[in-house]
Amino acid sequence: MARATDRRKTFRKAWSALLLGVASSASVQGADYTVSSSAEFAQAIVDINADPTADHRIILSQDFALAGQPGPITLTGGSLTVVGNGHAIDGNGQYRAFFVESGSVALENLSIANGRAQGGAGGDGAGGGLGAGGAVFVDAGGSLRLKNVSFAGNAAVGGSGGASGTGGGGGGLGGSGGSASASGAGGGGLYGNGGSATSTGGAGGGGQSFSGGSSNASNGGGGGGVTSAGGDGTSSGAGAGGLGADGATPVGGDGSNSLGAPGGNGGNGGGGGGGQRADGGAGGTFGGGGGAAAPFSGTNYNGGSGGRFGGGGGSSTGIGGDGGFGGGGGAGSTAGGYGGFGGGGGGSLGGTPGASAFGGGEGDSAGQGGGGAGFGGALFVAQGANITIEEGVTFSTNSVTGGSSAGINGLGAADGNDLFLMSGTSTTFDIAAGQTLSFAQPIGNNDGNNFGVELTKTGAGTLSLSGASPWVSTTSVDQGTLIVNGTLGAFDLMSGRISSLEVSEFGTLAGTGTVQGYLDNYGRISPGNAPGDIGTLNVNGVYMQGSEGVYDVDINAAGQSDQIAVTYAAQLTCGCGPDGGDLFVRAQPGSYTIGQRYTILTTGFGLFDTFGQITTSGLPYFWTASVEYDAFNAYLVLNNDGLTPYAQTRNQISTAAAVMNTATTTDPLLDSVYSSMSGMTADGKQAALDQLSGDLYGTLASSGIQGTTAWLGAIGDRLRPNGAMSTAGGEGLARTQALRPRAAPAPRTSNLHFASFEGESAIRTIDASSDPIVDPFNSSATRRPATEYRGWIGGYGLGGTASSDGNAQGFHYGFGGTAFGVDRRLGDDMVAGVAGGYAGSQVRTASRQQSAQVDSFQVAPYLSRTYGPAYVFGVAGFSYDDYQTTRQLPGAVTARGDYTGYQLSAYLEGGATYALGRWNVQPLMNLQYIALQQDGFTETGAGGAGLTVGSSVNDSLRPGVGLRVARPTAVRGVILVPDLHARYAYELLDPDRLVTANFGGVVGGGFLTAGNQLGRNFGLFGLGLNAAFTPRVGGYLGYDATTADRTVSHAGTGGLQITW
Repeated sequence: MARATDRRKTFRKAWSALLLGVASSASVQGADYTVSSSAEFAQAIVDINADPTADHRIILSQDFALAGQPGPITLTGGSLTVVGNGHAIDGNGQYRAFFVESGSVALENLSIANGRAQGGAGGDGAGGGLGAGGAVFVDAGGSLRLKNVSFAGNAAVGGSGGASGTGGGGGGLGGSGGSASASGAGGGGLYGNGGSATSTGGAGGGGQSFSGGSSNASNGGGGGGVTSAGGDGTSSGAGAGGLGADGATPVGGDGSNSLGAPGGNGGNGGGGGGGQRADGGAGGTFGGGGGAAAPFSGTNYNGGSGGRFGGGGGSSTGIGGDGGFGGGGGAGSTAGGYGGFGGGGGGSLGGTPGASAFGGGEGDSAGQGGGGAGFGGALFVAQGANITIEEGVTFSTNSVTGGSSAGINGLGAADGNDLFLMSGTSTTFDIAAGQTLSFAQPIGNNDGNNFGVELTKTGAGTLSLSGASPWVSTTSVDQGTLIVNGTLGAFDLMSGRISSLEVSEFGTLAGTGTVQGYLDNYGRISPGNAPGDIGTLNVNGVYMQGSEGVYDVDINAAGQSDQIAVTYAAQLTCGCGPDGGDLFVRAQPGSYTIGQRYTILTTGFGLFDTFGQITTSGLPYFWTASVEYDAFNAYLVLNNDGLTPYAQTRNQISTAAAVMNTATTTDPLLDSVYSSMSGMTADGKQAALDQLSGDLYGTLASSGIQGTTAWLGAIGDRLRPNGAMSTAGGEGLARTQALRPRAAPAPRTSNLHFASFEGESAIRTIDASSDPIVDPFNSSATRRPATEYRGWIGGYGLGGTASSDGNAQGFHYGFGGTAFGVDRRLGDDMVAGVAGGYAGSQVRTASRQQSAQVDSFQVAPYLSRTYGPAYVFGVAGFSYDDYQTTRQLPGAVTARGDYTGYQLSAYLEGGATYALGRWNVQPLMNLQYIALQQDGFTETGAGGAGLTVGSSVNDSLRPGVGLRVARPTAVRGVILVPDLHARYAYELLDPDRLVTANFGGVVGGGFLTAGNQLGRNFGLFGLGLNAAFTPRVGGYLGYDATTADRTVSHAGTGGLQITW
């Protein structure tokens, strides 16, 4: 079921997509820059920064190596897409390819190799700078999307700490700190080096790209800029600050040329200026701090602090300046400056050394600076930034190295060979189906903060984490698979550093590593690296499984299984539904033991609630699994229930025995059928046994006999005096005026006719030599020549439903057929002829999973004779039957049959006709025999699950009695004879319809199955209308309802006769 958090996520994503669409629609189309060299690439970035609100593209037309350091990307609302076209940018072992300071950047179809992020070295006694993101650095205001990008051989190396000394400038994120001899040196900037202090004035800090100026005499050097270096201080004046990106506006701080005035602070991209008998100026964005002036009259001056990415300025007698983000602390006499994030601390000869905010080495009191850290050999993502990694992203041979130092604790840290994520970042791994992104190395994040990173796994592909990443994180597996083979997350109750990992509905968590914190399963957890791979997933924390969640357990016959090992507690309902989450058991091939027991879940503090539904796959057919519990653990237990306990009917019992005899087959379709049955309920197994039994084939014998009975009935209606056709063509017909009453002729004993409408007697004879009257039941009321032929045709349709007989399924059936023929009179009292016919029938079991189409082609000679008021006729029939069957089996397997058969039949009937006033009454008796043979065949399309059915013969013998009542009349020259009739028949032979079957010819798979037996008692009730349109043309309509012990059917008939 959907949870509130899922709905909130969906809501947020929908709004984000909407707002992004609005923003995108309002963006400005920028330019395309096709580049083929380092210079073109660097210039394209400069030009793009000059139009920061537009959407741009850089298109690579060939591979190239960087010959210089490209500047940072500084977009405000705009975007940049780098289309690599499969080309490579080589960092030449010296340069970082991309620095995303702000804006949205996408890299596609590109290789970045041999990039290097080298932290600036510390000047004399100063701390080294951070080396971060050998290929790409993403700052707080930036976002990055990667697709089909490879990172190889990139490196992040921390800057080395300065050797024992004082006054040196701290290294920046890339620029080295200046050296000092008399006053304080400038700190390094993003790429520009700090100025050296060669006189009493402080040196300028390095800028974004250019160096700070050196001091001279008492005047400070200028801070470096974006497009020019800071000016050196001279005896006649201080150095000017370097220029900005436009090449005209100074951004570096000016050196001080006034006694007691500090150096100017750097602007955007500039370093701070050096002081004159004063402190150094602070670095601007990307700039290092200015160096302090030499002491005067006992006054000590302090180095300026570094800007973001800048090192602190040095001080020969005071306090070294603190480094900014990534900057090392400046060396100081009284105290060394603190290093920023990843920057080394500044040393202090005899004073207090500076430490690092995080990751850099410590300075020491021997005047040695700490080394800078090396973070993110390929990618570094700063706090506040976000990154999306899509398919086709690969990492190889990337490295991180901490900056060196001669101090005891001076070595810089190293973390994240491929990727370093600062706390407060958001990373989405959007991996497409069939794709895998693997991090063999740990993802770096050890930044000392507790608020963690946000990781989201989307896309149907796989993310594999093998390294140790024990940092605070909030991880969500929304789609696809996350494999944890290392360590992910933190769980420290005392400090509050607790991670969480949530597996959503369409996500899967796998692996054999350790998840620390809270693990919530609303999707699927499958220990091991792939389905079928047995392993243990450790949870150092608390495991909770929602009612939507599934624990996917692999087992083998040796007693090994997947396991979730929880150090604290596990709860299996998670408060999200009335039932616990489900358990899916996947068994490897092997010989299992009844009662075999597996430990699948362990806890240290307790197990609460139980699993919900248990589903199995791969167990021997018809084995089941159950779960047992104690206070701390859950155990899987195997059982072999078989099918026999579920079989209730004769067919189910015989089929179950055959199934168990074939339960070791390797036939894939039979495997599909049996596997689907293994996890069924008792009712489901009974229904499946009915499907497998093939009772349809016995039922087709029952329906086939009924169809032939209907065909014989259609012929009988033709032959019976005043039957369906006998009112036409002279049989019992006369002129319509013969209906009028008239005097009775003298009685005679020969040529008896019936249905007189005159006189007092209810039943009387009349003289055939006189003008005949209408006698609709008489077969000779009007004489015709002995050579007279008659052709006739009739149609019938029947539909019915049979209920189950307690063994075979109930079924629905329908027949549609045509009977036709020709006959000839042989003398006055005998007719001989031959009938043909076609019938099509459809049979469908009540479950609608078995059906058949039968086409029958029929022929039957017949002979009829009258003996005064009595009659007798006989029919001998033959039918050729073609069967097409379809059976839907468990496991979505379909079996089809195609076979033939035939029927032999005989029908004999006798009766007499009497007149009771204006009514004519006809009692009758009959005897019917039918033998139905079905040829043997083998079903196709179902492999071993299909049946090989043997040939079979089923027969029927039914005596019957009946009564017909009619009242003839004439309407406008048309003689009409409506009638009512009823008949009863009883089945003398065995009504069971048996066939032998075998599963695909598999040895031991034979069994006997019975079709639906309709019963022994059959009743027919109906009404009809016979009409003589002319002495040679007649027709009829009729309706009959047949009832038996378990079936009711309805039939309609109609026909036409022509005499010539």
